[in-house]
Amino acid sequence: MEPGLSKATRVPQLDITNGILYSLATIAVGLRFYTRSKIIRKVIAGDWWMLGAWLLATAQFAVWTYYDTLGNAQHIWNINPANLQKFFLVCWIIQIVYPFGLGVIKISVLFLYHELFPSDNFRNVLFCVMGFIGAMTIACCVAFVFQCTPVHSYWVLSLWAPGDRHCINEGALAIASSTLSMVTDIFILFLPLKYLLTLRISMREKIQVILLMSLGGLTCIASGMRFKAIRKVFRSKDDTWDGYDLSFWSSFEYHFAMITACIPTIKPLYVRCVGRFFALIRGNKPITSQETDDTFGVHRSKFVQPELKLPV
Repeated sequence: MEPGLSKATRVPQLDITNGILYSLATIAVGLRFYTRSKIIRKVIAGDWWMLGAWLLATAQFAVWTYYDTLGNAQHIWNINPANLQKFFLVCWIIQIVYPFGLGVIKISVLFLYHELFPSDNFRNVLFCVMGFIGAMTIACCVAFVFQCTPVHSYWVLSLWAPGDRHCINEGALAIASSTLSMVTDIFILFLPLKYLLTLRISMREKIQVILLMSLGGLTCIASGMRFKAIRKVFRSKDDTWDGYDLSFWSSFEYHFAMITACIPTIKPLYVRCVGRFFALIRGNKPITSQETDDTFGVHRSKFVQPELKLPV
């Protein structure tokens, strides 16, 4: 390393951030399964998809931590040349696992919609959206796997000589994948809005449900910030250092997508705990599981409206 070059690193900040976000996501998923199994007593497909997303988050947490030790969030001139091949291999793995995990989370959210809204028209729309999300996710993952020919030339430095490999524009691929993810996030967020507005519940309950569903907007914001970070990295001359922003917003997007997708399913647990707390204070009978047997604490019959059809 040349004298005077910075030895600064942002690895500790990134590792702490990842650790906190992963812990919060783990708690959210744990509370979701506790609520489903102990209070509602019904575990649906969306819960298992979220469990799959958590397993992928666990793998990503380990891979991201290792990635940081290899040179991510550090100045490019501080990377040990002996670690370069491992660095690019881990980078390649992250590019595949990350969009796959996001796709799993999106499908989990769609299954939650499927449970809440019994309209046949709406459920048909959901199945179509699931099919699109599944196809999009597979297409992005396959594109990242085969972005270089031969595949292993992405991380094997001895194959980087001109003519030994052919790679598509990695920056363009990352931007395209991020754009698709961001657009589908926004679409899924607003997908049930019309149906929510037709619910036969009080305005207070309706606002509560809409606010819970709108938490997904935080994920959309994170997705937009990640898109901005991708553009920054591929224009940077010190991309490993600027990779901090990309890693931060990637972690934020993934884990917050899990958290915000779990919060609505945890409301029955919250209602029960708060009910018991005030019951103890007032000396009243604690709230029972039958009073919180649905996802939002709103009686399911208010969602069942066979005469209402969602415009398609």
